[in-house]
Parts: sequence; structure tokens; C-alpha cells
Amino acid sequence: MLEGNPERHVWGLGRHHAGSNFFWYRKDPAGNFSAYYSDMDCVVDDQLWTPEVLEGAQGLFNWGPSPPPVLPAPRGPRRADDRRPQCAAVTR
Repeated sequence: MLEGNPERHVWGLGRHHAGSNFFWYRKDPAGNFSAYYSDMDCVVDDQLWTPEVLEGAQGLFNWGPSPPPVLPAPRGPRRADDRRPQCAAVTR
């Protein structure tokens, strides 16, 4: 995939902290983002899971290249019970 269209590579390979999954972000021919991932953690019992607040880049990734400016950026803190996705607009 990368050899034929290197301009479609956006970000990765890396590992997200939350979820502990590997990731690779690409753009499709129409410019939409796609996230490829593997090995994501699964919370099977909410009572045993403790949410944590992650500071700075750790909230986005543990290792890998820094995110490019074209990715959606997370907004400020929100209530712990707010499970809605929260992203800023994509910059192009």
C-alpha cells in the first residue's frame, strides 16, 4: 500500500496509550482518514477499570513519530462520564 502511494501515509506506525494498540493512519483517494489498528485492549468489566487522565502526548501515543498537524486534535478536559467522541476540525 505504501510503496504505490506514499503520499497517502499520514501517521504511524505507533502505539496509542489508551487502548494500548498499534496504529497507522492513511488517507484514501478522496482525502478521508483511515485508521488501521491491532492489539487493542478490551475492557470486559467496567467495575474493574479505573479511568486515568493522560497529560500531553501520552494522551495520544506512547511511541512512534509525532502526529502531523493534519490530524484532528483533542479538545480540553471533559467530564469522566462523557463518552462522546470529541475532536477539533481537520486542517487541510
